[in-house]
Amino acid sequence: MMLVSLAVAVVLGLAGLVLLVGVVWWVSTLNDLIRRRNAIQNATSVLDACLKRRYDLVPDLVESVKRHMAHEKDLVDSVTKARKTVMGARGAGDPAAEAAMGDILKAFNVMVENYPDSHADQTVDTLMRSLSEIEEEIRAGRQMLAGNTTMYNNLVQGVPSGMVASVHGFATAAMFSIPEEQREKTPAWK
Repeated sequence: MMLVSLAVAVVLGLAGLVLLVGVVWWVSTLNDLIRRRNAIQNATSVLDACLKRRYDLVPDLVESVKRHMAHEKDLVDSVTKARKTVMGARGAGDPAAEAAMGDILKAFNVMVENYPDSHADQTVDTLMRSLSEIEEEIRAGRQMLAGNTTMYNNLVQGVPSGMVASVHGFATAAMFSIPEEQREKTPAWK
């Protein structure tokens, strides 16, 4: 009788140990699914923030470049117009015309020196560097999102973790993808 009760105790102990291991595995798998789902949500949030930063930066960059180019165009147009006026009124080789042209060139040099070229270039350069950094963050964010999504989907679709996912309502996550018609489309800068 003692031998039977010892055997029953061993069997119950082993069954309890197997049950305990199963419960620990189940909870661990459930926690892993939750961590991976949260990692996807975090990566999506980081990517959204980067896209918002890019969305906010691009109009500033475009406007800075437009202002820079408009000022330069106005400067060159005014010098060209003045040159034509001087050359048309007095003719080439005329000492008075040459003196007037010298005055125009002096004025041009003053405008160039006073032209906020370094400021505009620094602004554009800073904005371009920021855009480049943001694009790198977006690339890294997309890579992180793809990696997290793949690991999560592997867990959801795998055996035996798929049982835990199914019981608790976890479904596969969609991978980030760009529609086919936009993959080779070049953005138009206005």
